[in-house]
Amino acid sequence: MPKKKRIYLAGLLCLGLMGYTIEAKQVEKQELNSELQVEEELYEQVEELEGQEELEEAWQIDQKIQEALNIEPIRFESFISQEGVINQSDFARMLCYTLRLSPLYTQVPDEDPYIASLKKAGIWNDAIPQQLTEFDQDIIDQCIQMAKDYKGESLSTSFFKPTPIGFMQKSTMRVKVNEQIYPMYYLSDVNYVRLSDLRQIGFEVTSYEDYMHLILKENTEALPKVPEIKSLTNQVTTLHTEKIYIGNVLSYALKCGDEVLIPLRGLSEYYDLSIEGELCTLKEKYNRSTHYIELAPGFVHNISDEIIQVQIVSVFWNGKEIIEDQFTIQELMPDEYYPLHEGLYALNQEVVHASTMVAEIQTDTIKMVVPYKSYGQHTESLLKSYTRHQNETLETYMNKLFPESKIIGTMKYDTKGFKKGEKVEVWAAEDGYYYYLLKEGKKIEVPWNSVSIPPNPTVCKEQVPNEVIEGYVNSKQVKSKTPYFIWTDLYRQRTYVFENKGGSWKLLKSMPTSTGNNKTPTPTGEFEVQGYVPAFGMDKGYRCKNALHLFGDYLYHSVMFDVGGRYVLGGQGQLGERASHGCLRLSPENSEWLYQTIPLGTKVWIR
Repeated sequence: MPKKKRIYLAGLLCLGLMGYTIEAKQVEKQELNSELQVEEELYEQVEELEGQEELEEAWQIDQKIQEALNIEPIRFESFISQEGVINQSDFARMLCYTLRLSPLYTQVPDEDPYIASLKKAGIWNDAIPQQLTEFDQDIIDQCIQMAKDYKGESLSTSFFKPTPIGFMQKSTMRVKVNEQIYPMYYLSDVNYVRLSDLRQIGFEVTSYEDYMHLILKENTEALPKVPEIKSLTNQVTTLHTEKIYIGNVLSYALKCGDEVLIPLRGLSEYYDLSIEGELCTLKEKYNRSTHYIELAPGFVHNISDEIIQVQIVSVFWNGKEIIEDQFTIQELMPDEYYPLHEGLYALNQEVVHASTMVAEIQTDTIKMVVPYKSYGQHTESLLKSYTRHQNETLETYMNKLFPESKIIGTMKYDTKGFKKGEKVEVWAAEDGYYYYLLKEGKKIEVPWNSVSIPPNPTVCKEQVPNEVIEGYVNSKQVKSKTPYFIWTDLYRQRTYVFENKGGSWKLLKSMPTSTGNNKTPTPTGEFEVQGYVPAFGMDKGYRCKNALHLFGDYLYHSVMFDVGGRYVLGGQGQLGERASHGCLRLSPENSEWLYQTIPLGTKVWIR
């Protein structure tokens, strides 16, 4: 065979062998890729299966909890965190929702308020993990069973007590609605409108068991104004204990006599307020939260045809500062009633629920941000006044305005049944000779130097309105043999003279007075005018005029004149301070008026 042909055949053989090797490697590579692909597919199938098992497990947990707590599906979903798995906090909120328990805010840092509330109710199990799984079912069941067995009452924060907070004043501002002008009243930096006037404006007032609801009727014309039968000016005013909802604003209210007064800015739910000078014009709002939801004690009701997200803000007062608690309800379905928790708790604090309002409403078509802070429910001056007087009735409040004056001495040594160091009430004195002490209704005479007497107390210079003085005296049901009655208030060093008009005492005159020093006190109690003394003291180098005799050496009389009665020697500048030896000094003009006006037998009260 020729050499060239052999070389050619050898080349073909080599190429053939090379081709076989390449083909074999390609087949081997394809088989390896195929195996890897199968492994990846198997891995993905395993992952998918595990994910389905996890989802199935989570779904089973969800279904069991939902059925056990009997929560609507759409509401149940709103409680679940964004991760899609029920966590410890979600579960606590579900339990509180079911039991209508309010969150409990404690002093423990970062403590979940819903878990704290459940712990207080004895329901929570500390073994509940951060993420709930099928393996925790026994613990979950125990907690749910405790919730089902729970017999306690829903936690709630108290509303206002009927606390006196001040004296009502007539405001210089007036309010204008539909061309009608109504009066306003003023207290604690806030203007108020009478509830009777709101009825005339067009508000429908519905009373329920524990609250009152004011709703502005559509397309109504204002009725004629109701005249003010009795003036509210200077009347003692208390906080109203009944919750009053003005649309979707839980508002406080004031009680003055038989009238209920509503804060003007609480009407901002329905009106825009436009103030020019001393006139506030109310212009009705076109769009308001009452078109979408209804707010009432314990629930929020979706009255629209849309799914709503609503943010609620509750205002609380802890005695020192205002606290806001905001709560957002996701996907509030049409006609759904959502339980509203209106309790705020801080350990060792007495908290008052002051107001609840709508802060925001959002649907697919609208977003309404409500300026709730301008609704007049964050009134610190009123809340501070409430804290000062919250444990007082109207009677105790009035008695604090007009406290009883007592002189409390200390015995220097044992005598007449009193022991050394004993605290005693001093009623009267005979200067330099003896004291009369009160004990168990008896007046006991003791030696002058046996009692240590404290210095004169500070005189109260703050005067109260005449109407309040009249109300206080009439509450005491005072009887007098004449149409007149005299009261000397030792606390303020003033004497008030009243006249009986129509069966009640009307203040006729108020006079600054000087009563006895603590060492020579003016006796307290009820007396009658026994006689008239034109003048006395001339034998001692002075003259006191126009005296009304009460008993013993005690009289109402003028300050001291010279013996001839022509000019004042002293005492005029001391009027309104304790300065006498027990008598009650008046100015020359007032003593003369009293002398000429008051008949014998008139009741006198010194307190």
